[in-house]
Amino acid sequence: PIRETGLILLTSGSTGTPKRVPLRTEQLHQSSGRIARALKLSATDRAVHAVPMFHIGAIVDLLLAPLSAGSAVHFAGGMGAAPLQSAVTEFGGTWLQLVPTMLARMQADLSAEQGAQIGKQLRFIRSVSSDLAPSVQRKAEAFFADTPIIQMYGMTETAGQITTNPLPPEQRKLGSVGKAIEVELRIKDDEIQVRGDAVTAGYENTEQDAQHSGDGWLKT
Repeated sequence: PIRETGLILLTSGSTGTPKRVPLRTEQLHQSSGRIARALKLSATDRAVHAVPMFHIGAIVDLLLAPLSAGSAVHFAGGMGAAPLQSAVTEFGGTWLQLVPTMLARMQADLSAEQGAQIGKQLRFIRSVSSDLAPSVQRKAEAFFADTPIIQMYGMTETAGQITTNPLPPEQRKLGSVGKAIEVELRIKDDEIQVRGDAVTAGYENTEQDAQHSGDGWLKT
């Protein structure tokens, strides 16, 4: 297996000082395949890419995962409603990955007819990075012609996805980030801990840190 470091990203720093996360090439490969399988990506899909490339989701979720499944990727050229609409209706996008604020902006800036037109061409919308309230999700799904919105949970330290809701016809649970996919998950000492083949072994330029236990668990 390929074991060299393939990517180094900074954490967001939302819960502390940003840290440098090294991820091996094989971990990026494993995570991209995991996401592609969960989303049932195929050669008929085209991901709409509209997020900055310094984010793990931009690299693994929206680029490597589609390419690993033989899908296409369309770079929208902006995060606003107009480029996203164009990416779907003019360039054949079949799924979007958005943060909730982008989802809200599309609903505010597009007409009901435009929202329905977009939704009729999408298989799903993937909601990432922050919580999506059930009431907000229901409203957004209705705006996009009942397109299912799939909420998930991931981290830079895990090369992306940890848990996800399933696609229809499997049951999605609103207000939940879904189930663990090909990783181990536990609650210990009132926090989420995760272990798996895509979890970074530690931060760059640090000693063994308090967030990594001796038996492979990452304390999130």
